[in-house]
Amino acid sequence: MEKIIDVVMPHIYTANLGEAQSIGVKKAGAESFSLGAIFGIVYVSYAIAFWYGTTLIVDPDEGFSVGHIIITFFSVLVGCFSIAQAGPSMSEFSTARGAAFAIWGTIDSVSRTLG
Repeated sequence: MEKIIDVVMPHIYTANLGEAQSIGVKKAGAESFSLGAIFGIVYVSYAIAFWYGTTLIVDPDEGFSVGHIIITFFSVLVGCFSIAQAGPSMSEFSTARGAAFAIWGTIDSVSRTLG
């Protein structure tokens, strides 16, 4: 005769595993979308920088040289990559919020031993 725990535990584990997988898929999708959006912004900023830099160099009345445009372009490049590297770490804040909710729930609960 099987013990009840041997029969019930696999079903509980499987149910929780399916829920965890669902949450993991949603989290991975959100992270992938945000990373794609960040790199999309980076590449669009490259295109705008090249386009506007070219218009400034071509127009002699503006007085910009190629050196000014290159300095500006690489400044934008460094700024965009800094933002892109900070993006994936933002998911850790949501993980920390979830953990803090559980911790605060434990702290605010009434102790059964102390009454």
